[in-house]
Amino acid sequence: MLTLKDGAKHPTGFYMNELGVPLKALIDAGYTPVFADPEGNTPTMDSGSDKQALFASEEEYNQVKALLNSCDQLKHPSALSKIASGDLNQYSGIFIPGGHAPMEDLWKDPSLGKILRHFHEKKQPTAMICHGPIALLSSLDSPESFVSAMEKDKSTKPKGNWIYSGYKMCVFSDEEEKPNEPGKLGGYMLFYPQDALKAAGGEMSEAAPRQSNVVQDHELITGQNPFSDKKLAATLLEALAKQKK
Repeated sequence: MLTLKDGAKHPTGFYMNELGVPLKALIDAGYTPVFADPEGNTPTMDSGSDKQALFASEEEYNQVKALLNSCDQLKHPSALSKIASGDLNQYSGIFIPGGHAPMEDLWKDPSLGKILRHFHEKKQPTAMICHGPIALLSSLDSPESFVSAMEKDKSTKPKGNWIYSGYKMCVFSDEEEKPNEPGKLGGYMLFYPQDALKAAGGEMSEAAPRQSNVVQDHELITGQNPFSDKKLAATLLEALAKQKK
């Protein structure tokens, strides 16, 4: 559930195409996915994302839905703390899908922060789409203090040096988010991902709503919205291939 202003709650989860399209591309390319979330709980799909209109064709929609329904690893993810305490060198890259779910917990998860710092240090592909890039805040020294201060003053700067400061990136934009309030969401966001990443030091790129936008800077690959799924997947695969060489 996504916590909104005034304590309202909105059902959420991962977006079907934002996870499924890159996941299928990675598997087709021979990669073995390892799933993780904060508690090691079976993730929930945002019911609003289960629609063919987000896919290139009915065939692609059916293929992705079948993949997600049959993926046992997805139903039994590891806890992020377990991944963070293990050998991170065994992984080739990291991918975080969207949906509003990352706005609830990933941005302040210390284990994810440790994982991101590892991939940053190793310069390994780090890809995120839609609301997923908000998870980058977990690599701050004190993400909760930063967000609390940023809600009151957008010019707030984080304490310490953020590893992604000055990176070009994109995320689900304010222009795309605000029309959902309060109707579709049932309330107002506690904070907007675009505002938070900009305040933290990100150099934000913004395309028009419903237009694909993928930005790559060093190891970081970000996609703005659900319509960026294929380009993000292709960019991630290209980065992984270069890493192998």
